[in-house]
Amino acid sequence: MGDRVSEGVKPSDDILPIVVVDESTARPVAACGTAFLIADRIAVTAWHCVRDPLKPGQRYVVCRKRGPNVYDPYPLSDVVKHPAGRDLALARVPLDAAQRFALFTPTVQPGMHVWTFGYPATQLRQDAHGNKLFALGPRYLEGYVTRTFVYPEGPGGPSPAHELDIQVPGGLSGAPVFFQGTDAILGVVFHAHEVETVEAFASMDPRTGKREPEIVRVIYFGLAYTLDTLLELRGPATNDRPLRELVFEAQ
Repeated sequence: MGDRVSEGVKPSDDILPIVVVDESTARPVAACGTAFLIADRIAVTAWHCVRDPLKPGQRYVVCRKRGPNVYDPYPLSDVVKHPAGRDLALARVPLDAAQRFALFTPTVQPGMHVWTFGYPATQLRQDAHGNKLFALGPRYLEGYVTRTFVYPEGPGGPSPAHELDIQVPGGLSGAPVFFQGTDAILGVVFHAHEVETVEAFASMDPRTGKREPEIVRVIYFGLAYTLDTLLELRGPATNDRPLRELVFEAQ
């Protein structure tokens, strides 16, 4: 499969890892998550990937692959949080989109198959001089939508979200979610939540008095903001226009 998932789509061109670099040495300091180019010079990610203040001389960058294990850094600037306080961020980046992702505008239904691509489980090691080195591990994941509901605990208050039968390991936050077999975005990964089910209730044997503990099974689901929430983003990178206006004008 390589990193192509459908005709003409190469995810690694426009879905990029976020890294903190030391500007004086250009060396990586930390890996933070995933971002994607929604349009020329406009990047989207999860807010929690870029919210932490950095030390002097450090900055957030996205990296585009130039060759085997070779990535070029591009700085993120004018980073702003979603206007309603959601866990999404918009940023300016000196990089044009290699392809224009489509938008999935039909109603998202339970059972729809989806895919995503991002940079979870980045491996960190040190070279002989003690410098940090990152082995970026892009991952293609697929599953289906289990439901669309109002997630009550997200930043900014309750928000519509797609629940996904997809693992969401650390680093996948900020990745776009696509309708299966297409490059049409229907959401953005921002969190994983757990659902507990009781498989056996606590009990006591009346003859022996032996107590049996309650057995609880925990199931993890991915969460993605809806397309409408994504398109509410606005900031300096869009000249304070809603992202919806810019994206639909370009299509």
